[in-house]
Amino acid sequence: MQVEFAATIKRMEEAHSAQIAALRVEIEELQAQIGRRSRNSSRPPSSDPPWEKRSPRKKSSGRKPGGQPGHKGKTRPLIPTDDVDRVVVHDVTECPGCGGTDLEQLDVFRHQVTEIPPVRALVTEHQVRTVRCRGCGEYAAGELPADVARSQFGPRVHALVAHLSGGFRLTHREIKLILGEVFDVELGLGSVTAIQRRVTEALEAPFRAVQRAVRQGPAAYIDETSWREFRCPVWMWTAHFGSLVVYHIDRRRNRRAFGRLMAGSFHGVRIVDRLAVHDKVKDALRQICNAHLLRDFEGFVTGPRGRRGFGRRGKAIVQQLLKLWRRFSEQRIDRDRLRQECDTLQSRMVALLDDAKTHAVARVRRFAAHLRKQVACMFTFARVSGIEPTSNAAERMLRCAVLWRKGSFGSHSKDGSRFVSRFLTISRSLRLQGRDVMEFLVNALDAHANARSPPEIVPATN
Repeated sequence: MQVEFAATIKRMEEAHSAQIAALRVEIEELQAQIGRRSRNSSRPPSSDPPWEKRSPRKKSSGRKPGGQPGHKGKTRPLIPTDDVDRVVVHDVTECPGCGGTDLEQLDVFRHQVTEIPPVRALVTEHQVRTVRCRGCGEYAAGELPADVARSQFGPRVHALVAHLSGGFRLTHREIKLILGEVFDVELGLGSVTAIQRRVTEALEAPFRAVQRAVRQGPAAYIDETSWREFRCPVWMWTAHFGSLVVYHIDRRRNRRAFGRLMAGSFHGVRIVDRLAVHDKVKDALRQICNAHLLRDFEGFVTGPRGRRGFGRRGKAIVQQLLKLWRRFSEQRIDRDRLRQECDTLQSRMVALLDDAKTHAVARVRRFAAHLRKQVACMFTFARVSGIEPTSNAAERMLRCAVLWRKGSFGSHSKDGSRFVSRFLTISRSLRLQGRDVMEFLVNALDAHANARSPPEIVPATN
């Protein structure tokens, strides 16, 4: 009996020890989750608490903000006199000393004041008359032109409403107030939605042109972020390269959704995060984001003690990789030297990940096994010209969508999502090309109303 009792006690102690060890691991994981910030995970900086201290990008000089003593200030340049609307001359008619009128002009001080005149919308009334023939008594009525009959507002009003909504992220009520107070245009809330729908139709062809050009390009920076469509979680996708960027809202975050973003198969190099959607892409056609990877290793460094050594070694390799890229970007080394240095770093990373196969922490083992399968994709930028080692370019393109989502909580219908994707695609591509968004919108709306070809948005050199 005593032997059986002792064995029972021993089994209970072993079970309790195993339970305590499991609880310690769980506590460590929870503590690591609490400590996650934008610098050690994929969380955005806006999710950091207000009290979080951010490391300064450069050391403080100790001087006060603003221009320093001896700094030559900058002023608004004067417009040429031939281009101003009115010139008012303030002359001197007599000498303040002796009263003489024989004065010689020596210099002219120019001071310009810019003012916005009161703006009132131009209203054109179209009268459709009905007539009756005195001879046969038949009635006939005139017809409105097609571009006039479709709406009570012209293309410039359409463009302005779309730009205020998509470019400046104003609400429907704010747009209604601005048009009423600034332009004396009475606009209903339903009219804003109707205008957005017409703008979507007018931008469909340019949107498809951008989509096709990005799909046929040599590479693309790809990323996605959360969105909402009528209270349902969806995803905002983006693909960017050169002076073009395309956006697409989809209910899925899978390969089919990526195919819908590109409207077909993409055969260029993808610069992406480690989303499983891209796992089956060949190493030569995929560059994983090393900025994401650096934050992941930082998460191990700032996490529980058992994984900090792994994090420090991995972080050091990625930091050297990014430093090497900066040296290449500054033309301090050539591409051959870049490849040689990257081969050395790749060997070090492979050794680190192979050693982690037997690591005591399961999280480290899983991370290392996942990264080991795609470690070559960390260095694709060294072999392929024209791409960077991070997907930061795609994240920058998503920033405007994130701000829009935070202000509007997403879109309320599929039509609203189509307006968002079409407008962002056109406006951001135009901004990248240094072109005027309002001018393009007006021309596209006018072309759509009159059944003409839309203006070109894809540069000839793209």
